Amino acid sequence: MKSCVRFVFVLLTAASSLCAAQTYTITDLGVVSGDDYSVARAINATGEVAGSVGSDRNATSDVSLYSAGQMTSLGTLGGTSGIGNGINASAQVAGYSTRADGTYHAFTTINGTLTDIGDLGGGSAVAYGINDAGQVVGSAVTADGSNHPFLYSNGQMNDLGTLPGGQESDAYGINDSGLIVGSDGGSHALLYSNGAMIDRARQVVVVADSSKIGHVAFATICPLEAVTLVITDTNADPRAVKALEELGPEVHLV
Repeated sequence: MKSCVRFVFVLLTAASSLCAAQTYTITDLGVVSGDDYSVARAINATGEVAGSVGSDRNATSDVSLYSAGQMTSLGTLGGTSGIGNGINASAQVAGYSTRADGTYHAFTTINGTLTDIGDLGGGSAVAYGINDAGQVVGSAVTADGSNHPFLYSNGQMNDLGTLPGGQESDAYGINDSGLIVGSDGGSHALLYSNGAMIDRARQVVVVADSSKIGHVAFATICPLEAVTLVITDTNADPRAVKALEELGPEVHLV
């Protein structure tokens, strides 16, 4: 049994010039009564946060929503664990949860209630992102045991397929234009556009000016572990560059 109490924090970056030191306000979002910890996974433009709250003592976790200064448990799909991975402007949360039979399914919320959005025939699915139209993307196990990206739209989960010859792919984010990004197991970045899965690169490369390095954004395009190279200019804060390199990506200053 863990004896420490874990809390989740949101870092709010204060406006500053490129040369000025950054300052932060750290806000403890707290936990739900009876739980030991909380985790934040996504935030929308108004500061509403999706994640999970849980108990180490009971080995359980619920999907959570932080809104208007209040941390709320949204429960699960009948199992013992769940987490929200994405949140849109309407505070709809998408993620995944275990069910009573031990499998896990992707969900989205409707008026604060978790709604099971199914799978692709293999019994399990995970949602990673949701846009303001309520379209959800993620990955699901197919009937043959492969892992395929999906788009859930208009009440239907659709298999987005893989690159020719591929068996494994994931969809991590979707914007309000319906463009979807993901990867084919980590080696190729993918863009799904106009019904086609496009291989974008053998590496996932992020190009950003120095004003973006070390700042917190309101949207996630892909997990940091999927990024292999970051290219930025020489005005980037050396401390932020070092921290980024320690998390995995190679950083090139130009």
